[in-house]
Amino acid sequence: MSPSSELAARLEKMAVERESLGKRQRTNASFSLADGCPNIARIEGELAMAHEVVAADLRAAAQAVREREWRPIAEAPKDGTEILTWVGGVAEPFKYICRWSDSYSIHGLGGNWTDGLCNMGIEVTQWMPLPAPPEVGG
Repeated sequence: MSPSSELAARLEKMAVERESLGKRQRTNASFSLADGCPNIARIEGELAMAHEVVAADLRAAAQAVREREWRPIAEAPKDGTEILTWVGGVAEPFKYICRWSDSYSIHGLGGNWTDGLCNMGIEVTQWMPLPAPPEVGG
């Protein structure tokens, strides 16, 4: 397992733990309310919400880590979306931004990875999504 996969798994585990704490806190709030302690019940309810927010943030962080991992090229979108690819099978492997195109073909074999100007004709082995562009203005 890669370090980033391990990190994503740890973040996911922490999210599950926080959700569990939130559920326990909600149960405590119910008991406090039943015991006639509305202020304690309110505080416990707020703590439960805080645990839920932290769990959601941990899950979002885990997803962000997973999005920055190399994936098998077989899982890449073939809808024209530009992606970052890893080109192997050459003397010096390299990263390349390209997209799948059904209209680019090598020896009539059907689509290929392209940068839009030329047909790649090389072995693309992994991919990952491109980051969002920076915000303009401000």
